[in-house]
Amino acid sequence: MNGDPRGKDKRYIVVGKALSPHGRGGAFLVEALSDWPGRYEPGRRLLLAEGGNYRSLTVERSSEHKGKILLKVVEIADREEAYKICGSELVVPEEDLPELSQDEFWVHDLIGLRVTTEDGSEVGSVSDVILLPAHDIYVVKGPEEREILIPVVSEIVTSVDLESGIIMINPPKGLL
Repeated sequence: MNGDPRGKDKRYIVVGKALSPHGRGGAFLVEALSDWPGRYEPGRRLLLAEGGNYRSLTVERSSEHKGKILLKVVEIADREEAYKICGSELVVPEEDLPELSQDEFWVHDLIGLRVTTEDGSEVGSVSDVILLPAHDIYVVKGPEEREILIPVVSEIVTSVDLESGIIMINPPKGLL
């Protein structure tokens, strides 16, 4: 599928970035921006974003390679074709994302949420999320563009309300 498959209300989520060809058979390295292990299983469909157009790709095989994903898709047959897509983003429609449990959130849903303390003081808004093994960290842009790092642990982050767009925190002394 070439062209723009998006409907007016459809959102696409970036799940990876094509980095460089690998070998001569059309495989390429991908910086994975999705921590869902099934994202690159054989048969999965991805869209390659190429300058405003989207090209449908079908995963043929994948493996971990030096902290990246080594990906081979059916539609790319040789190194030259793989080289042409370097720098392009791999995306999926938002509705293709797997269901999350009640206390899990997609990073793209958290970006831009307001962060307030339990007493109602404005802290800032989420500009990024750092994904770490022990716990995630919300990067919050506070007053005067000051960057505040909020550990995502239940003692500090007391609620996340996507509907109202507010994350409530109970910061320990010295965090803010």
